[in-house]
Amino acid sequence: MHAAIRGLGGTVLAKSGLTLVIDEVGLFINHRTQEPTGVDAWVRLFKDGSELPVDPHRIFINPPLIHDRIYDPCTAFGVILWQSVLNVPNPKGWRTRGTVTTVYAGTADDGVQSNDATYSTARTGSSLDTSNNINGENIAIEVQHAANSGYTITEAFIGFDTSSLPDSDTVSASVLSLKEEPGYGSFFTEADTLEARVYDWSTSVTTADWRSGTQFAALTRVATLASGSWSTSGYNDLTEDGTNFQSAINKTGTTRLVLCTTKFAAGTTPTGFSYWGIYSADNTGTTDDPKLVVTHAAAAGGTTRLLGLLGVGT
Repeated sequence: MHAAIRGLGGTVLAKSGLTLVIDEVGLFINHRTQEPTGVDAWVRLFKDGSELPVDPHRIFINPPLIHDRIYDPCTAFGVILWQSVLNVPNPKGWRTRGTVTTVYAGTADDGVQSNDATYSTARTGSSLDTSNNINGENIAIEVQHAANSGYTITEAFIGFDTSSLPDSDTVSASVLSLKEEPGYGSFFTEADTLEARVYDWSTSVTTADWRSGTQFAALTRVATLASGSWSTSGYNDLTEDGTNFQSAINKTGTTRLVLCTTKFAAGTTPTGFSYWGIYSADNTGTTDDPKLVVTHAAAAGGTTRLLGLLGVGT
């Protein structure tokens, strides 16, 4: 897979009147385990012959191998490369030392569901379940806060291997992006807000990882998205809560999150449904997996390779 993608160096891609030049594609090594975890690319973007200001260094951890049922890693890589450049074009400035790293979620993502006739009991945790039905039978992870012949609350747990980010880099932006799984969809009869909070659930999810409403509310909130802003097509970017997400990135391990809702955190009894069915990373190799996009930069003075690659004198 890495060899095929590495062969894209020197490729020119065209999309919607834009031209993307892939100057170099290399094998990116996790600097702690020395195992291949992804690939990086150095790119330039043009429109009508003029170069546009984009951060040229793009890194992808756990890159997908499949796109739209096409089992071609080069096609999938082209899709995620365009997504990276168009969605996060220039956070650090043209031809700077900025790097945009996209980390796709690991397959340990899962869910825990609580059900009870009494809301306060359901919020604390009752009849907890981690069965495949809760995890979308390896297709979707679910978030739910609903009144349904009693009360049903479902928390989702996702993790991103961010250990390859250099310890000395400064993170300037962190964006969690989720896509709706159409077979499970979304359903809102009352407004609520999806919340992501930092919680280390270790390497697998069990019922012991259930966070009661009080425990959930005490965790650091890093990103949110109102149900009214949820899109049923394409990725949904959650809004970072101040700089909390930047500070929460684990540069020496996995950044792990738990997802539920604002009303769950506040202890507001639901009167209807708030439900998100989200693509799971268990949908192996697809370009729809949950992703975390981290923008970071090395200290000044680390620009020699970048400037040389771009043909700019130092």
